[in-house]
Amino acid sequence: MQATNNSSSYVNISSSILKNRHDNSQILALKLSQESNYTELKLELRTLHDKLDSITGSMNQLKEQITNETQTKLDSITGSMNEIREQHAVTLNKMCEFITLEHLMSVDNKIQEGHSSLYNVFEKANNETNNCLTALIERYLPYDFDYNLYRLLNDDLNNLDENVLKKHYLIHGIKEKRKYGIGDKKLPEDFIWNEYIDINSDIKNKCLSQSSAIEHYLTYGITENRFYKPSELEQINFFIYSFRNSDGSILDCSSLNLNRLHVFDNNDYVKKYGCCKYKTVVELIDNNINLHEKIYIFDSYVNPIEQKLLSFFEDISVHFPNYIYVQMDILISFFNDNYINNPKIGVYENEIESMDELLQYYNLQPISTFDFETKIYTASHKNINFIKVRFQDMNNWANLLESAIGTHVEIKEMPKSKEHLDFCERFKSEYKLPKFFLNAVKNNIRFKTYNSKIEQIKYIKEWSLKSV
Repeated sequence: MQATNNSSSYVNISSSILKNRHDNSQILALKLSQESNYTELKLELRTLHDKLDSITGSMNQLKEQITNETQTKLDSITGSMNEIREQHAVTLNKMCEFITLEHLMSVDNKIQEGHSSLYNVFEKANNETNNCLTALIERYLPYDFDYNLYRLLNDDLNNLDENVLKKHYLIHGIKEKRKYGIGDKKLPEDFIWNEYIDINSDIKNKCLSQSSAIEHYLTYGITENRFYKPSELEQINFFIYSFRNSDGSILDCSSLNLNRLHVFDNNDYVKKYGCCKYKTVVELIDNNINLHEKIYIFDSYVNPIEQKLLSFFEDISVHFPNYIYVQMDILISFFNDNYINNPKIGVYENEIESMDELLQYYNLQPISTFDFETKIYTASHKNINFIKVRFQDMNNWANLLESAIGTHVEIKEMPKSKEHLDFCERFKSEYKLPKFFLNAVKNNIRFKTYNSKIEQIKYIKEWSLKSV
């Protein structure tokens, strides 16, 4: 058993040895093959190096040949250019021999004549264009267009001249609905907009620019007889001291050489002109009595019910912009609540009329009697003349004032639309007065002062028929 195992081991070892010899033979053959290939590659690489050296030599020869040819051509071109310069100089010298100073001046004159002719052509064309444009502007521009006022009413156009302003209005102003005036009203040449605002302090928060101040003056200021410069206050010699706008509107002082100021009372003056040099109305009066021969202070008395009606009719468009179309019962209710029951517009015993505060200031007695024959009250202090009439005698004011002032006075009707007048008549025809107010009227001292016994009875009787 042991002999068999040994024999088997010997066979295995022999097989292993034979296998190793075979492998070594293959490796040796592979190495010999690789060495042969390396030798061939080395020979091929040397051959390539030889070829590269040959090509490099050929390229150097070609480069040298090209450089020589290029330099030759460059030298030829340079020579040609020098020849041309020389020929040009010779030709120029020959030309200069024939060109004289007179010839040059003649050529220059012809050039100048050409320029002048061309300028004349352009100037003529420009003038013709401007003439056509001016004709078009004048044709389509409104007949009352005031270019200066257009500039003043539009703050962004301050630096434009007349022609540019006209063109601007036609091109932009119409489309942008810019204003160039307010009706046919004209702006005074000495109008200064910030002075206008200063002297009318009640509009200070409304008019914040030149254009808004000018527009306000043209729209409202002229109609309301507002002043536009402080010095105008010193020209005042006729003070209308009444709470109604109507009194100031129907008195025409232009024919009297009188300059008027209409204020409701001192509070109204302070509100409008208090920021000026004269802080109160009496300060202004005291100043002006030294500047004028005579000062007149005017007021009119209105019976209690008419006083409230006049105030309501003057204010109604403020409360009801479309009052014509408002139901009458709504208007009557508003009138009773805000006017009949308003102690500031009434018949109360502590009521002080506008003129009374001035009479007291100048140590004059308040009006306690009224002359029913002359139908006018007058009093004086220094050169101040106080005048009071009754609103119910308005048709005779011209004669009454003429006797007090000594000259004719124009009385003009307030401009009112027929629609407004018809509304006032309709309101008065439908209105019924609360009886408590009529009883207050009967006992009112001022009503008794300014109405005779007969006038009082007649007045109470007429309103008793229209009271509830």
